[in-house]
Amino acid sequence: MVLLAAIGVGAFFLFFRKNQTDPKEKQIQVLDAYFEAMSDMDFDTIYRLNAPDSDERFNVGTDRVSLTELLTDKYGYYRGIFDQSTYMFGRFREMFMKSYGFPDCDLDDYREVNKDPDLFREHYKDFEAEYDLISLENASEYEISYGNGRRTVEDMAEYIADDMGLDVEDVYIAKIHIYWSYGDKEYGYDKSWWDNEKYREVVGESGPYDENIGKKVQTYREYVDYYDNLEYNVFLYEVDGEWYIYNINMRENGYGWSVD
Repeated sequence: MVLLAAIGVGAFFLFFRKNQTDPKEKQIQVLDAYFEAMSDMDFDTIYRLNAPDSDERFNVGTDRVSLTELLTDKYGYYRGIFDQSTYMFGRFREMFMKSYGFPDCDLDDYREVNKDPDLFREHYKDFEAEYDLISLENASEYEISYGNGRRTVEDMAEYIADDMGLDVEDVYIAKIHIYWSYGDKEYGYDKSWWDNEKYREVVGESGPYDENIGKKVQTYREYVDYYDNLEYNVFLYEVDGEWYIYNINMRENGYGWSVD
């Protein structure tokens, strides 16, 4: 009788502990799947991680948005791998295009590759993305705001539910570091053509401010170190027991969303 009681108590606590840990395990699985999909250029999976039936419900798909926009505007990082084309092609077109595999600097070829999923996957097959988890806590543990801190969100589950038209059960926030590269180009920067003096002429004082060095970054190494240390907030929300990534465009803290 004592042995049976002990087994029953042990089974109860194992079951209870499993139920307690499963949500976080599922959330981490979603993050793992997202970064694996990014590295594989698996756009269908990226969309499915955004919401239930996302292709139909939210009218998204690779046939409706260019793949460049997918990575930089919708599902990319603060400094996307391909946003350099719009910002600095005017001065550095030759260096950027050659660095990303367009030796003839043909803009038509560049645009064709970035709009065709198959060409895109083949051309940028050396792209890799991964993350390190810093913390994973319920959204209720944080003060959340957006619009550069002008609007406070009291209930993140209610906010996402209203925005997405879904019955959201719970919201967690994952704080992560993101590491990505294209071949040997860390965060999209190609050291082989980097010229600090020429780059400073174009960027001037518009580079990001790095609190670790107390100034705006302007050299290749400073840029890489800056992005190495960036902390990103990822909203993970639950619908019908499944977890999804809200606002899958991952931004570092203080850009758009503020989580403190």
